[in-house]
Amino acid sequence: MKYYVILVAVLIVVAGMIFFAYYENSLNERKLPSGSHVYLGAIYSGTPTETNFISATVTFNEGINLNDSIYYVVLSVWDSNESYDQIGISSLNGHFYATYSYTEMINGSIKYIFDPSWFPIRPGTHVISMYINSTSRNLTFTFDNKSHNAYTGGYYFRIKENEPIGNHSFSGLTVYEEIYGFNKSLPGISFNFSRVNYGTTGYPTGSITDWVRFSHNLTAVYNSTIYISGGSVNIT
Repeated sequence: MKYYVILVAVLIVVAGMIFFAYYENSLNERKLPSGSHVYLGAIYSGTPTETNFISATVTFNEGINLNDSIYYVVLSVWDSNESYDQIGISSLNGHFYATYSYTEMINGSIKYIFDPSWFPIRPGTHVISMYINSTSRNLTFTFDNKSHNAYTGGYYFRIKENEPIGNHSFSGLTVYEEIYGFNKSLPGISFNFSRVNYGTTGYPTGSITDWVRFSHNLTAVYNSTIYISGGSVNIT
């Protein structure tokens, strides 16, 4: 499979900037050294479909050289009310947390509602999922055995490669990592997404196996690779 370099949607960039600002301002961490900001992962490339449930298994190691890095590793998808819904893992200077995010449109502007430090987690294997109740239009984020409910107004998720919003087209279903604040080489950590499944009643009825690689700001200077095998995406 070819290695595609795709300019990631502006929306993802904005999400990352908000995530970065949250840590800078709210947690009062020291300012990160000059470095880089990259995205890498995979975008769904199969037939568009609709579902009210999506889940994945994500595994990651302890990593090395994380003290000056911010990570954001998520499963992301749009819902029918144009909320950009995400669940996954965040890391601030080597401390790992469960995280979720969704959006609202207010006067033509995107407002993010998120918690990058929902609760602390440890390296290993975790199960993440998002479920929309089509009656209440509430979204349930679940990380292992902990859940958070939020109203997004959507009836279902749109599993597709690109999502048109207004006059723009954004990346659709993705699994990716976003990294801030490193110098010359990427931190030594590996994330693996597997068993990415979807369903219509809150339980898996199908598997997502059609992925295409993407990266943004990633050059040959950075030693990182995206492996896709069946339905698994490994970002090393």
